Amino acid sequence: MLLASDFDNTLYVSDINIVNKNIKSINKFREKGNLFVIITGRGNSIRKYIEEFNIPYDYLVCENGAIIYDKDDNIVSSTYLHEEDINKVINIIKRDNLDFILDTGKDYLNEFNDFSSSIACIFLDKKTITNPEELLNEILNTTNTYSYLSENWINIVDKNIDKKIALDKLNEILNNKYEIHAIGDAINDISMITSYNGAIMKNHEKELNSLQNKEYDSLFEYIEELI
Repeated sequence: MLLASDFDNTLYVSDINIVNKNIKSINKFREKGNLFVIITGRGNSIRKYIEEFNIPYDYLVCENGAIIYDKDDNIVSSTYLHEEDINKVINIIKRDNLDFILDTGKDYLNEFNDFSSSIACIFLDKKTITNPEELLNEILNTTNTYSYLSENWINIVDKNIDKKIALDKLNEILNNKYEIHAIGDAINDISMITSYNGAIMKNHEKELNSLQNKEYDSLFEYIEELI
């Protein structure tokens, strides 16, 4: 089996006791020969939590699938934004004086003089945006990107990226030999939940209300049921 878990509010929650139980179950799951994948809209910022809690994984999928790392931090798959779309978003950033992060998959860039065309994801800080939903619609209508609102950011990746597509790619790398399961709580988890025997956290976002998948209070409860 291969289990893909969202990070924020799924694997990593506010109750550290639950986090520790999740990690214990992940170790138990992997000891049985299964693969565990962290799949997140975050970029490299996630690594500080992985290191702090010593969270085990076999693959790490960041920026909703734009970059896939193995457990040794090697990039095994990458999909970068097209230069035309990057330039369109940069023009919006300059026009509205927005705070931003350009994520290369290895580094976070905060200045345009460090700009590289190999950008996996652009994060726009919602705190500096007057109307995030209106700006999101502008980005969706003028660029060829998959963009959405997360808790603190507008996340922008290539149009051909989402968590389901990322798991498809990973499955191909692994010669399609694993039965895939997935769990998450947010709008960017819908594609993988509906495609791969998915489960939903009970504390999920309202966009998942219409899904009929089974709900769980915690990741470790889902893992214990799987094994």
